[in-house]
Amino acid sequence: MTYRPWTSDEDDFLRQNWRRQGVKQIASQIGRTANGIYIHAKAIGLPPLNRRNPPGIKKVIRQLHMTALTDGQIAKRLGILRRDVTYYRRLMRLPRNRKAVQLVAN
Repeated sequence: MTYRPWTSDEDDFLRQNWRRQGVKQIASQIGRTANGIYIHAKAIGLPPLNRRNPPGIKKVIRQLHMTALTDGQIAKRLGILRRDVTYYRRLMRLPRNRKAVQLVAN
């Protein structure tokens, strides 16, 4: 595979979807390798994908969890990945909400 310079459209797509989609998903959508995505993200100054606690995230997830929302619904409201919501919920030892609650548009 040969090197192909990044376009400004690809940069914009990566910036918009960096914490919203998985790296493999982004890679397949723009025709790049997952490793290439990681390298370029670092080069353009995007923060590393890790599970450090963003300020107040656990409190917000706990509050939304208490309203009987599922992990997927909480993730959608917060604009983060479902797996991250699941990670924090398990970290806080909260049970899984099994029934989906009808979301009402704000």
